[in-house]
Amino acid sequence: GRVEDALLAYEEDLGIGKGGGRVPRSQWHPDNAWGLQGYVECLDRLGRQADADDWRLRLNIARARADLPVNVSCFCRLKEHSNAK
Repeated sequence: GRVEDALLAYEEDLGIGKGGGRVPRSQWHPDNAWGLQGYVECLDRLGRQADADDWRLRLNIARARADLPVNVSCFCRLKEHSNAK
């Protein structure tokens, strides 16, 4: 229920945050599939479809490089996602 807070956290993690750089550059994870998945999920939930579509391309590229399927925002949600099918 805290989608806007999650969006800001993903922005900081991906290194695209505008919130004053709470996360040091050395800890950014640009183009990380898990982070991009969460970011796109948040944009979708906030109704920011155009923004989500723009980032979905980067997400798809990151997924293609991943060593396992990334359809959720964190490894801990894999079981949740598989049960939903």
